[in-house]
Amino acid sequence: MGTKYKVKKFGAVMYDNETAQSSQIGVETTKVYDYTMPAPEGSFASLMKPKETLVKDRQLLAHQEQTVDASTLTAGVSGQITQKVETGFEINPLSETAPDELVFNFDLDAPAAAIPKGSRIVQWVTFTNPNNKKEKPMTLACSTLVGDPYVSHVLTWKGFTSMKDDSKVVKNKRYNKVNKREKTKKKSSFKLVQEPEWYATEEYAAPDGSARFLHPCLAKLNMGKKMEDNDPFFATYNVDMSVRVYASDKAKTFRSIATKTSTVEIKKPNTDLKSLYEEQQPETSAETVTYFDERFKFKLKDFYQKDI
Repeated sequence: MGTKYKVKKFGAVMYDNETAQSSQIGVETTKVYDYTMPAPEGSFASLMKPKETLVKDRQLLAHQEQTVDASTLTAGVSGQITQKVETGFEINPLSETAPDELVFNFDLDAPAAAIPKGSRIVQWVTFTNPNNKKEKPMTLACSTLVGDPYVSHVLTWKGFTSMKDDSKVVKNKRYNKVNKREKTKKKSSFKLVQEPEWYATEEYAAPDGSARFLHPCLAKLNMGKKMEDNDPFFATYNVDMSVRVYASDKAKTFRSIATKTSTVEIKKPNTDLKSLYEEQQPETSAETVTYFDERFKFKLKDFYQKDI
């Protein structure tokens, strides 16, 4: 270790297919890098210590769904719209202290003409405990932009003000300015996950050939504790669910489908290891040591044509 090198003449080529043995398209850097081979940090024994494993088990315990004609959202559009909301927990069954996370998984399946790219989708649910009149209802809105998963938002409210379409705190307001007075603090709010595929629009063709969009959205809330059987959170709730579609992020008006009300029982997730995992798999320990990491960029016009 410690040897000095000159790194030069590296690049990339593009082949027409997997069986091609030559190419005339490629890029090559002319920059020279001074490089010293470093020693890995720590001894071999310390590098090969078992990695700390983080086990996550997601259990979806409740399901609500509604299907309506697409014309109820967008006049003149045929087909149907289906909205699904699944509720459950993400737990670490190997840890007695890792907090449980409440999970809401939304899906909106609609004709592309009903939710064109650039539309702001707001899928929302309100949970009300009818057996505890003092407990404030909780509303969650999982918001995504059709065609761009990187501008998604999750909004959370707690309060007795109605969050339905005809509410004064909802009408004539941008999607992220709704009911500002009852919006929860960041610590007690639902959050996104850092995986864009949970917010990406999937386009597919219906049996009749028409284009459709499947639009997911995932939200998680850290409960701050390991949930116990007698936790008052486990109860039967009245649930309102619907979806609002804004033409853009700046729009103050929206289109929507009718609000569906149903009853949902939220139960404690299963933490019995034997029932969750039939067989304990052997752990594999590995350590990766990065010795060289350089990036270079070329403009498209710099791609050259020659035999490689």
